[in-house]
This record gives sequence, C-alpha cells and structure tokens, in this order.
Amino acid sequence: MRAVGAIAVSGGVEADGERLARHAGMRWAIAVMLTGCMSNRLVAREELVPLRGGHVGDGLVVKTTEQWKSRIDPRSSIRFFNQQHESTDWLDGETVRMTNDWIYTPAVVSMLDHTESITIRGLANGELDDLAATRPLVGTSLEIDEAGAALVQARGEILKKWVNDFIDAVALRNKSPWDEFCVEDMTQKNGKYCYWTKNQQGRRIHLQRFHDCVPLGQWTVQLARQGAIEVRGVEILELLDWGLRSQQGWRWNEVAYAEVEDFSGAKTLGGVIGGTLLVATAVALGVRRMDIDWGVKHRPGTWRAALADDEGQKAPLLFGEQARRRAEVQGVAMIDIGVDALGATQFWEGGAVMMRVFQAFDLGAGGAHLTVREGTKLWNAGLIYGRIGGHFPIDAAHRYAIPWTFDLGGGGGEPLGSFFRMRTGLQRRLGDHLFAGFTITPTYIHWQPDKAPLGAKSWSLATGFEAGLTF
Repeated sequence: MRAVGAIAVSGGVEADGERLARHAGMRWAIAVMLTGCMSNRLVAREELVPLRGGHVGDGLVVKTTEQWKSRIDPRSSIRFFNQQHESTDWLDGETVRMTNDWIYTPAVVSMLDHTESITIRGLANGELDDLAATRPLVGTSLEIDEAGAALVQARGEILKKWVNDFIDAVALRNKSPWDEFCVEDMTQKNGKYCYWTKNQQGRRIHLQRFHDCVPLGQWTVQLARQGAIEVRGVEILELLDWGLRSQQGWRWNEVAYAEVEDFSGAKTLGGVIGGTLLVATAVALGVRRMDIDWGVKHRPGTWRAALADDEGQKAPLLFGEQARRRAEVQGVAMIDIGVDALGATQFWEGGAVMMRVFQAFDLGAGGAHLTVREGTKLWNAGLIYGRIGGHFPIDAAHRYAIPWTFDLGGGGGEPLGSFFRMRTGLQRRLGDHLFAGFTITPTYIHWQPDKAPLGAKSWSLATGFEAGLTF
C-alpha cells in the first residue's frame, strides 16, 4: 500500500474522455491515500531483541531513530541490515518466522544458487558425452563411476552455465527431425501452436513435450543446509525455470539495525482529506486525466540469504493465528449517545455493529433512537442506517484513534424521510478489547414538509459519548 513517485495532472479531452472523467476522481483519491498511509523508520538492534523466538502478541512497539515510535505487527513490513549495510528482502510481518538464531521467510529461490553438488543417474552414453563436453574448465569437478552415475560439482554462476549448456546439448541431440513441430493450444485459432526447432526454445519444448525430459536422467541435488532432493523428468526444467519453494533466512547475530514500514493512521487521514481536496480542485478546474508514476514499492535485498535447515522449516511464525486474524479483520460492537450542541433540542442514542478490515476501514450498520423536544413534549422515532468509513490510530501502540465514518439511513415514520451524518472524534482503547471516546457528529435530517416536529432542525451538530468492544 505504498505509492512512490510523482502525480501528474493535465487538462484536455481525449477520445475516451467521458470514461476518464467518471473514474478520475476515485483514482486521485486512492493515489493520495496510498501515498500517505505508510511510515518508514529505522530501528536499533536492541529494540528488536523481543522478536527473537517469535510470538509477541498483537504487535510490538519499538523506539526509532526519530522522535516517533513504530509498530511491528502482521500488517507491517521489515527489512534487516548487517554491519556492511546490506539488507534482507522486505519481509511481511504476517509470514516472517523467528528462532533465537535465525530470521526466516517463505521464498521461491533459484535451486542452483543453493546447490553444492548434483548426482545424475540414467544418462545414455551420448548424454554423458554432452555433460563432459559442456563442463567449464575452471571451478568444476566431474566424476563418473562404473555404473554411469555422474557427480557434478560447481557453485553459483559456473554451475548455472554448465547445467544450462548441458540441457541445451541434450535437447539438440534429441531434437525433432523436422524443422518445426506443433502442439495443441486452444488459445490459437487453429487449435495448435508450432515451434521452430532451429532455436533453443523450440528444442527445449520438444524435449519436454515429446520426451518428458527423460534423456536428462534422474538428479539427486544436494542443497546447502537442506539435504538432498530427488528430481527427474519434466520436474527438472520446472524447478530450473520456476524456482524452488522453501524458507530462506539470515542470522540474528549479524543484524545491526532494521527498517520498519508500518501503517500510519494520521498520515492516512491526512491523505483522505488531501485526496478529497484534490478531487474537488480537479473537478473545479475541469481536469480529466491523471497519470501516476507508481515507482517501485520494494527492491530486492542485497544481503544473501541461506536456505532453512530442518529446524528452520519448523520455525514458529512471529505472530500467532489470533494476531494475524485481528490484523486482517475484526468485529466491532458499540453504543453511543449524543445531544444537539446548539440548543439541545435533539437527542440521539443507539448502537452499531461493524466489520473492521486491515485495522483501518469500517463497514457496518446500526440503529438509533431520535428524540426531538417540542416545547414541553417529546417526539420519538426509531432509525436505521448503514455505515462506511475509517478508523485511524494516531500512535504506535494503537491506544488512541480518530474515527471518521458516514451514516446514511432513514425511518422515523411519516415526518422523517432520510438522514445523513458524519461521525468523528477521539477514541481510547481500554485493554485488549474495550474502547471509549467522545464524538462530534454533524447531521442532516430531511424532514417532510409541514410534518416535522416544532423543535426539529435540518442541520445539527451533536456531541456525545460512545463505548464498545472489538472481537
């Protein structure tokens, strides 16, 4: 949820101008909100010690190199740095795993980057000759026993070149006798797609489709820290092309500091307000087009990772199941009361239930009882409404938050048609589940002509109190 780059706005009318005009406002608002909703701060090593071993509740508040604190929770991202200022990849709080000695994350890795040796069995004499002929002269070792099993030893880029040259040589040896071959492909008009066997891609596909890669033999790949895996046939090319799903990690004792990217409720609220102003300005100026340079969210890390061993594969997640669920979605139930601050002629009491998504966005429904003072009498009515809006924590511990929601509903019998109100204020969390706060709710009520109570107002400003719980 982090946009990086410039926002360019231009005027003019294009062929699809009507469509652009309909969607431009939404795009601008989203762009501004996403640009502002995350904060990045550096954290010293000593602040990270509680992370070791995993399970830190719903979140960990840490001091940063700035005056502000940051929060590490399932919605955060974090990258670690060593003394040489090399960084890990950006790690998602939801999926990162911790032990006392290692930091692990799921990854799709290049199998050959972590290969120490390969034993290949079942090669025909011609393929054994290809293996020897494609062997680089430096940094390699090849041993072939009496049974024809070949032990291939090399590392890194040298091993990658050897393996790829060997596969190309085997594909050439087993290529189609015709200059092209075709396979079924229902995405094509004639139901087939044809390959030219004079190029490398065509020969490899022919080896895979018509020979199931059997000429490549059976491979026993010895991986660093993870033991051996057996691969054969088409699986060989799939692992080389698509990578190996595993866990990779970095040593805790080499961590010097970290950078934390977490959700900022205050910035998001500012982004929402800014987006609203931007949309209003764009509409006023007749702007119809906006180009967003989103930039790059996260670049890959430069600190080389190691494959997880058996213990690392079983490492616990940093955050438990309940913490991860609460970071994704929460239920909210609340009650509220309010009174018209300008004249005390209208009184509200009611409640709502909501679903809170990503600890920030609220969607729900509620009901209210409205009382209007008519001299010495009271007029009463029941209302129902739908609610949508946001919940914006303003501190790292999420103790304080600013709600900003919109209610639209109706009811009240014949005199009242519909009503709209905006709810904001300040909430304070009380423990893990309870909260309380005060509210300010500008409200518009559409009264039916000549049927409204004497003390009724179309516009009012109610102040009140609310309390509730999250679950």
